Amino acid sequence: MPTDIPSCASQPWSDGERIVGGRQVHSDQPEVVRRICRANADGRSPKRIALDLNAASIAGPRGGASSASTINGDSRRGTGIPNNELYIGRLIWNRLTYAKDPDTGRRRSRLRTGQEQVATAVPDLRIIDDTL
Repeated sequence: MPTDIPSCASQPWSDGERIVGGRQVHSDQPEVVRRICRANADGRSPKRIALDLNAASIAGPRGGASSASTINGDSRRGTGIPNNELYIGRLIWNRLTYAKDPDTGRRRSRLRTGQEQVATAVPDLRIIDDTL
């Protein structure tokens, strides 16, 4: 797993039992998230932010170059670094539902309504303050 871009690590198994919700903040990543969120708040475009990260040799989430879509994401779905509520200490469960398209056989995701989603406070994972 790349160490330059924010993520929450979990240890999936311990003594044969699944560990649920074992997330933790990587010590070197919060500043990258803050940098991206500050640039976004200052009005920089996702493309400009990605170019700046690449110029500073900060790898994208999968270890390669950062791209505008990684930064921007989809605000309705909570994707993209500035839209990820985990960074403000809220974990959202049940955000999407998946169904197979009978014509194509492809899996399609649909956003669930707000009443179906479950938000849980996780203050230990918060890395962005209210002002940012």
